[in-house]
Amino acid sequence: MVISHFHGDHIHGLRNKAGDFVFPKARVLVPAPEYAFWMDDGKARAATDECSKGLFANARRVFGGMPEAMLQRFEPGTELLPGLRSVPAYGHTPGHTPGQTPGHTLFEAGRGPQSFLYLADLTNVPELFARNPDWAVSFDMDAAAARRVRREVFAKLVASRAVAGGFHFPFPAFGRIEAAGNGYAFKPLA
Repeated sequence: MVISHFHGDHIHGLRNKAGDFVFPKARVLVPAPEYAFWMDDGKARAATDECSKGLFANARRVFGGMPEAMLQRFEPGTELLPGLRSVPAYGHTPGHTPGQTPGHTLFEAGRGPQSFLYLADLTNVPELFARNPDWAVSFDMDAAAARRVRREVFAKLVASRAVAGGFHFPFPAFGRIEAAGNGYAFKPLA
């Protein structure tokens, strides 16, 4: 399985309440910069607000002690499997600041109009953040980068006519991004 980033709503299902792995035979592919950031002791100690402290603790609860045979780190921008590419997407989680590389990662399968781009949390609620790509959500750790990347990715999706979907998208969660005023609109596939 591929993990886009380490926010709780994307990783909680890897372990059950008792702390056991739900899919003990799975290979869990994670962005290396994302893993490095959340597992860094210094960064965890430097977290000042309760939300950040909780995010660090949760990532460590889920990935701490994960066997190396189960955990596979990858660099964003690489091909993970034939036809499945990871796409760096700065902003939502660490990235785009000096000394940090992107963590939040999108995944693309195929090319052009026959491709699919999984947007993860590039837009948390497409009715709001596709329509208003310059808005930011409180979980965007670098809001300026998130805004810029959101516009870049949406413009590419409009040009390529690729199918897109995301973690927080409404059913059926697959559709196309179209230009709409100063922003974009998600049009679900029928």
